[in-house]
Amino acid sequence: MVSSAPRLSGDAFLRSKKLTDALGACASGEEVLALVACRLEPGAEPLDAYNVSAALSRLSKLQPSGLAGDKRFASLLSVAEALLDVMDARGLANLLYALGQLRATLSDSWMARYWAASEGNLNIFNAFDLSNTIYACAKLGASPPASWMDAFWRASLAQMGQFIPQGLSNVLYACSELNQLPPAGWRERFWYVSEGKLASFTEQDFSNTIYACGQLGITPPARWMQEFWRASSLELGQFKAQGLANSLYACGLLALQPEPDWLHRFWEASEGKLHSFKEQELSNTLYACGKLGITPPAGWMRKFWRASLPKLGQFTEQNLANSLYACGLLALQPEPHWLRRYSEASEGKLDSFTPQHCANSLHAVAILQLWDCPVIGALWTKLIAAVAPPSSPERVLLAREL
Repeated sequence: MVSSAPRLSGDAFLRSKKLTDALGACASGEEVLALVACRLEPGAEPLDAYNVSAALSRLSKLQPSGLAGDKRFASLLSVAEALLDVMDARGLANLLYALGQLRATLSDSWMARYWAASEGNLNIFNAFDLSNTIYACAKLGASPPASWMDAFWRASLAQMGQFIPQGLSNVLYACSELNQLPPAGWRERFWYVSEGKLASFTEQDFSNTIYACGQLGITPPARWMQEFWRASSLELGQFKAQGLANSLYACGLLALQPEPDWLHRFWEASEGKLHSFKEQELSNTLYACGKLGITPPAGWMRKFWRASLPKLGQFTEQNLANSLYACGLLALQPEPHWLRRYSEASEGKLDSFTPQHCANSLHAVAILQLWDCPVIGALWTKLIAAVAPPSSPERVLLAREL
């Protein structure tokens, strides 16, 4: 059943519009919540759907702190839940998008009511509302039920030609965050529509789209990728550090070899930003190089060693193992001081190393002949202890040594 917000008339309409305008003009989150609180008092005229949407939209733009513990905000969420059944399509889309921007914590019952109220409206959502809604789901970490997703696929397939570049990118990115693989027919239509709009993608659109492909394990058609290399190479200089790392990492996951011109621009664009790469981004980038068999230029690698050295202590055990494993795949000899710091960082996290992490690290050690790396013994000990049968000679010998 398609919901419809009740039409207001006369004085009620004017009072609602006055409050909605006032909420939209608030300069702080406190002002918004103070206006909301006045309408939450006993005997006051209740908030309507337009007021609630205006309040949350304004809060999403102001991004005030402390909302999670604010009773007025909690009450606003309760009022919004009670009004979901009478909100129109635009109101439902705007409401969830605002809550996504606020990273609000919503109960299972709240979301269940939202799914029920919005599912029947998805066929009348426009392209903008559809992309904002699924993107908000991803921001909230709220995975829609199967019936809702089925309705979403149908509605967005029909509207695909109307999606703007950011909307196309956001939908696929949201699907990857929600682990929702789009149906084959939907993907085919997505490639066709988005290929013609790649020239208008921003740097964020490019990185989000290819990253989503990597996370979902879907390889774009060859023709689409040709246009992607061409269009995105022009924007690589504007990519943020995360976007650069995510793009190459996705190529590694999909075994997509970047075109030479694109890769040349990637080295140029990323070299000057390596110092701002986070631990995960540094590890993912080098790991992608290893998976693709791409050896970075010498100058780039020197900056990589310097940029990653002070951050090795914050690398996860997987980041550590992947980084050294990539060095082995590429026959890249780590700089001595980097290797010492790597060994120290690994020793501090050995308890969390899986047998695979140990095996990958030792594989690199063997290829690179890093026999003087201090952590080798500990990695080997942990690997044998994990995989050798209790009665095996290796396990018995290890027990005696311990």
